[in-house]
Amino acid sequence: MSSRKLVIFSVFLSMAACKDPEGGVTLGSGAELDARFVSDVYTWQCEAKGYDNWEGIYALNVSLEYVPDGLVPRELGAIGGCTSGLTMFGMDEDSTGADIPDIDDEPRWQAGEESGELGWIETGFYYDEAYEDQHRCDEAEQQLISGTELTGAGALTGAITPDPGIMNDVTLTVEGKDAVDSETGFDFGDAIFIEWEAAEWDETWIQIRRERDGVAWETVTCNASGLTEFWMDEEKWDLLDENVPAEVNNVYVAFQNTAEQTMADGQRVIVATRAMHVAVVSD
Repeated sequence: MSSRKLVIFSVFLSMAACKDPEGGVTLGSGAELDARFVSDVYTWQCEAKGYDNWEGIYALNVSLEYVPDGLVPRELGAIGGCTSGLTMFGMDEDSTGADIPDIDDEPRWQAGEESGELGWIETGFYYDEAYEDQHRCDEAEQQLISGTELTGAGALTGAITPDPGIMNDVTLTVEGKDAVDSETGFDFGDAIFIEWEAAEWDETWIQIRRERDGVAWETVTCNASGLTEFWMDEEKWDLLDENVPAEVNNVYVAFQNTAEQTMADGQRVIVATRAMHVAVVSD
């Protein structure tokens, strides 16, 4: 396990590209890019008597990576293709960054009436679990509609994530099964059919996350941008190692809008708004 994973686990116990001028989107981030500011809403399928199911919020996480002139690339593969070990969360990797200079306290964020402090996790990485596991049934776009703004962050103050798209429904069906185990998720090798209704997002990706103690030990990430359905079949599972001692085989279906902003001092910040349906929601 990486040192970041050990740090994250101890923290939990003790207490996300730039737009092409022609309209395309790339998640490329490397030399000369300085920071990544991401607002992640996690959704689950809400149920109400007399109403259809819909995607409600159960967590809002905000993260900031500060790596002057050297963000780690986070590019999806070709549409329909999958990549083993691709990191889509700053929390899943070790930081190579620096502390933000000239700030008196921890940086803060503001999203509509919600606000919070980004706690220092390690040098170059700040993170806040705004309301983890509340199982609210607010719609994701309601929370993200005005974007999330970075405040009290020195030269990075004013960076703001993009407007969200629309996320109506995500359905996962396992071949030969009536339901997914609510604690351990999917069996290794399950054939999973995923379909969704969403619009106005730059990119869509699906990630198999093999988790232990809430930390991803192994992942496969597939680019599903522009699609409305996807099969997680044997070919995708073959990119993983069944012997890795995971406790949960989870699946995330993520939608993201991304942009690049240049701050007053010339630093370049990647900002991202993401909504993610999570198959196995931990209580």
